[in-house]
Amino acid sequence: MEIAKSLAEGGKEVVGALEKRIDYASTTIDTRGTKLAETLGSKADEIDKALGTRSLEIANTLDVRINRFQELLVGRVETVASQIEVRGHPSATLSSRAWSN
Repeated sequence: MEIAKSLAEGGKEVVGALEKRIDYASTTIDTRGTKLAETLGSKADEIDKALGTRSLEIANTLDVRINRFQELLVGRVETVASQIEVRGHPSATLSSRAWSN
């Protein structure tokens, strides 16, 4: 009977020790999990902010370049139109002289 009692008490001690280790492991995992979640959330916010800022910079750069390109095209069209107009006048003058003779 003594042996059984000793084994039962020893078993209780083992179970108690295991429960303490499990509690410690659970607390450690919960703490580290919470810290990891906070770190990941913070990093996700930083990435989101960086991407948002970079997207805005890219959009602004594109707007500037498109405006420059548009101004360049408009300038060239105006130049071509004026050259056509200048070149068209002598021929118009020649054709009006030819019809008046």
